Amino acid sequence: MAYSKGEGFGITQDSGGRFSGLPKLLKQLDTFAADVQHKAMRNAMNAGMRQLKKDAQFFAPEKTGRLRDAIRVKREAFKSGVLRARLYVNYKGKKGAPHAHLVELGTKTRRVAKTYWLQGRRGYVLLEEGTSLGRMKAKPFMAKAFAKNKHGIMREFEQGLKRSLLRAAKKAGR
Repeated sequence: MAYSKGEGFGITQDSGGRFSGLPKLLKQLDTFAADVQHKAMRNAMNAGMRQLKKDAQFFAPEKTGRLRDAIRVKREAFKSGVLRARLYVNYKGKKGAPHAHLVELGTKTRRVAKTYWLQGRRGYVLLEEGTSLGRMKAKPFMAKAFAKNKHGIMREFEQGLKRSLLRAAKKAGR
C-alpha cells in the first residue's frame, strides 16, 4: 500500500507547492505496516486541514453562526488505498447551511417574473412583475481560507507525516 505524491487532498484548487522532503518521507512510510501507514497518512491529513478549517470558519460571515458551524472536514479512504480529505459546508439537517453557496458566490439581481401576492408576517404584499428583489455581493470565505493556506497545507501535511513516522518508529523500536 504505497502512497504517491499528489494523493490525499481533495481540495479542488491546486495547492501549487512542491516540497523536496515529501518523496523521501513517502519512501520511509513504505517500510511500515499497512495499518501504520494508514494512521500516519490520516494524522498528516488532519494536520494539513486543521488550519484551513479554522480560517474558513473565521472568514465566514457571522450573523447567526450557522454557516460557521456547518463547515466540516471529511476524510475518505478508497479501496484503491487512496486517502482524501476535503473541506465542505454541510447543507442538510438542523445544523446545515443551505445558503452557503449564495454567500460564497453572491447572487445576481433578482426580479419578480409574474405579479403575485405574498403572505408575510404583517399580512399580504403585492409583488409586481419586474420589481427588483435585490442582489447580494459575494463574500468568499472558503476561497479566502484556501488562498491564505495553500502553501501551508502541504507544509503542515509534511510535518504531520514526520511526527507520525517518528512516533511509529519509536513505538516499533527502530
